[in-house]
Amino acid sequence: MEVQAYLQGDWVQSFVFTINITNRCETTEIVPLQIADQTYYTGRDPLWFIFYWPEIVGLCGPITYSANQTITGDASFNASLDPGVFQYPRQGQGNETLSIYTWDLSKVGTYQVRVWGSLGVGGYKQVSITFQVFVIEDPCSYLSYYTPFVPDLTLWINQTDQVVKIPPYYMNISSWICNFTYVFTDGVGATLDPIFVVSNVALQGDGTNITLVTSNITKTTLSP
Repeated sequence: MEVQAYLQGDWVQSFVFTINITNRCETTEIVPLQIADQTYYTGRDPLWFIFYWPEIVGLCGPITYSANQTITGDASFNASLDPGVFQYPRQGQGNETLSIYTWDLSKVGTYQVRVWGSLGVGGYKQVSITFQVFVIEDPCSYLSYYTPFVPDLTLWINQTDQVVKIPPYYMNISSWICNFTYVFTDGVGATLDPIFVVSNVALQGDGTNITLVTSNITKTTLSP
């Protein structure tokens, strides 16, 4: 290539230099990192993924990621990920992020996800991985559970603090753990009187405690 310099219309000097165009993507290889098949129970905490695949041999620039839904045995089938199950990309983040979350029981089923990694303008070089996502109804929503029994209690005015231990709820199937959240109200569903102090409201295993104490005689008929 030649560059010529002129001053007030008169040629001054010219420069000749060579431009070598090299395709670094030609020898670069993407090393995709396989994701194991995933099982997700409806309503549970989201599953999060970040794709970061290394390049070997040469550097061709940043890898561009994409993800879609596919069908086993049909390489031509590429559909958008179901937004009722997948958030892709994660809100406010790049295309290398994916999350799985749903409460919707109509989304129960098996999904096959394909993740693509592309190098160069227009996807000069591409590789992909696939993994399955099994969305299953959370057994905690339908399994039977054991309801504990708490006996009635008499609290005397000016008596020292009494601590009542509320036995935890248990699933009848001991191999499955469900996290119960305990909410306490009075007999008509109203907020508990301040003489009842609830501690460890969300507790699994050892149960929840209620501390009772009062010196107010007007509380003699109060019952939660």
